[in-house]
Amino acid sequence: MRAEAINAVTQPTVFVIATGFEGTRAALSAAVPLARGSHARLVLLARQVVPHPLGVDAPVDSTEFIAERYRDLIHELDAEAQVRICRCRYAADVI
Repeated sequence: MRAEAINAVTQPTVFVIATGFEGTRAALSAAVPLARGSHARLVLLARQVVPHPLGVDAPVDSTEFIAERYRDLIHELDAEAQVRICRCRYAADVI
């Protein structure tokens, strides 16, 4: 039996959905070894709730701040992960 090469299409992905900061830290602490052990990429989904008067695609100043905060946390855990900011109307929309 021949092992398949892992590439961008076939590589498994471990998703972590950001909740509160400490909850996200705990979830990442569990997900990092899982992703490493399975040679999976790690993706953190963080929500940014956009108020109804604004369009979901309207620029919001805090987007980069949110992403940087989670990148710092990932760095503290000596991990690599992609941070995706999901702009939505309600927190549950991320799921």
